[in-house]
Amino acid sequence: TARALAEQKRITLLIAPVDSAGRVDPAWIGSHLNSRTILVSVMWINNEIGTVQDIAKISEVIGNFRKESKKESTPYPLFHTDAVQAFQYSPVDVSLVSVDLLTLAGHKIYAPKGVGLLYVRNGTPLTTQTAGGGQERGLRSGTESVPLALALSLAMERAAKLRAKESARLRTLHGAFVKLIKSRIKNTRIISSAAHGSPHIISVLIDHISADELLFLLDEAGIAASLGSACTTGKLEPSRVLSAMGINEDSAPLRLSMGRETRMSDIRTAVSALTGISAKFLK
Repeated sequence: TARALAEQKRITLLIAPVDSAGRVDPAWIGSHLNSRTILVSVMWINNEIGTVQDIAKISEVIGNFRKESKKESTPYPLFHTDAVQAFQYSPVDVSLVSVDLLTLAGHKIYAPKGVGLLYVRNGTPLTTQTAGGGQERGLRSGTESVPLALALSLAMERAAKLRAKESARLRTLHGAFVKLIKSRIKNTRIISSAAHGSPHIISVLIDHISADELLFLLDEAGIAASLGSACTTGKLEPSRVLSAMGINEDSAPLRLSMGRETRMSDIRTAVSALTGISAKFLK
């Protein structure tokens, strides 16, 4: 949406650079804020490689800019975060992290597909998106799906309750996968950051196998995987995420996502399948 608005000359768009782990520098954001900045939007956890951003520090930088600019009478710049991948594994709490807008998607936290959430801090200016009967405080008219809303609410409660336990469990599985795959397949690069990554996403490049062939062979072996994010399904061009990190590759990295049903046996099965596929290409 931001790119489309920029192409239409309706906004000026700046894309923040990232380091080799995919992290945005909060200081860079602070140095590029000015009186015309309307919105800063940062993904809490990247959906392709699992990098976790310092949302608290970024919100602090934006808050300091507002104060220094003596803009207490205006809410700009607003701060939005896409927390779709973060809610299960990071302390997503708007009482602790000052964001103006936060988005979630139900299907990422075991709620049904087709329901999402927009958190709006009090005083945040928004215009009507769908006119009509005035539902959703006048923002999006139309009949609400009460069952979907209830399902999302219950899924959020359960995710918050299991957050610490699941994060620790998946961190162990993540570490086991990395150790096994590195010991069995040469020229394997783990893109996911150990220090700044979420426990549930494993991103890996195996140099001697093309990504599309690897995905096809994994599917034949009964392993569900993807290239990059689900948003780029069907696209085999180089990953924009890797390019931004300074990794020049002809294709996207393999992404393996874990969840509540993932067990150590699944990790061993995936590594075994990848080892067998790799051996065929090295012959």
